[in-house]
Amino acid sequence: MPGTARVAPKEHIYHILTRGNNRQDLFEDEENFRRYLDILL
Repeated sequence: MPGTARVAPKEHIYHILTRGNNRQDLFEDEENFRRYLDILL
């Protein structure tokens, strides 16, 4: 059974942690990382 969706007010600040399995690198290069930020922001 799925849980209730969280309410995320826009005026709050959030800390987002992104890490690969076994602390593996997530991004192949700087361009890949920049594309991720563009999507995230």
